[in-house]
Amino acid sequence: LEEALRHYGDRGAGPVVVPRAGLEFDSCEEAFDYYNLYSWEMGFGIRYSSSQSYKKHGETYRNMVLLVCVCAGTPDAASKNSIKQGCPAFMRLLRTDDDGWYIKEFVADHNHKMSEACGEKKCWKSHRQIDPHTKELIKNLRANNVSLTKVQCILSSFFGNNNVSAVTKRALRSLTVQINREKAEDDVQKTIENDVRINREEAGFANVVDLDDDGKIKTMMWTNGKSRHDYLCFGDAITFDTTYKTNKYNTPFGLFVGVNKHFQSVIVAGVVMLDESIKSFEWVFTQFVALMGGKVPKMILTGMRACFQRK
Repeated sequence: LEEALRHYGDRGAGPVVVPRAGLEFDSCEEAFDYYNLYSWEMGFGIRYSSSQSYKKHGETYRNMVLLVCVCAGTPDAASKNSIKQGCPAFMRLLRTDDDGWYIKEFVADHNHKMSEACGEKKCWKSHRQIDPHTKELIKNLRANNVSLTKVQCILSSFFGNNNVSAVTKRALRSLTVQINREKAEDDVQKTIENDVRINREEAGFANVVDLDDDGKIKTMMWTNGKSRHDYLCFGDAITFDTTYKTNKYNTPFGLFVGVNKHFQSVIVAGVVMLDESIKSFEWVFTQFVALMGGKVPKMILTGMRACFQRK
């Protein structure tokens, strides 16, 4: 890309990115992004067409990849929405001896009208991908509570068009979901590490985790020495409430709460649940009794009557 920018300074016109035979890349993905950027400038979409592979030491490696215009291929007469019209444009990639990639062949000719790079309503599928730098910008904007609409406006101004954005709102929503999922997984890992630290520093602290079939956390419950002592003294009647969903992941947060002899509320245990299924509640109450040394409360006030009836 740096080489393309330098050559563009000499030309002064035309697309910034111009594929040519012999151009090398560190990976096939980098080559795809390069060709995709060129296609965005010119006004057409691209896709993977075919590839060739070979086996080495039991592993399969690709040694040829063919990227074509989305209008390549035989037109489908049975489909009114088919965009295939035999476009000859393509870029053929071959693997180098050091596992890099280079352009073996490049054909720039098309047999159809080009769309405007960022002005036409039609958006090619390959252009819906968001590059890492734009992703980082979106991540920072969302971390500062910037709405998706404003994020889209900011991206539009960067691409020089305030009316049409190069990134659709649907793509922004999908990326936001991905970012939140990654953040949640990171927060879960930090929570586990924090629990290990507290358990090491505080002898009475205890927590228990329920995992799904993929090893991901479904439910997490914790308590400490003071809460256990309060439960032994005032745990005959407690309340359990999961109406708290104020955390940013909108997951149910439950509290086991008792009342001491001064009529003050005492927190006995806390639990974060991924869902509110009967099976999850059964796990929570079973583990709660185990955490409290086997003492079963005489009364629990809660809104999950159906769950208790089944229990």
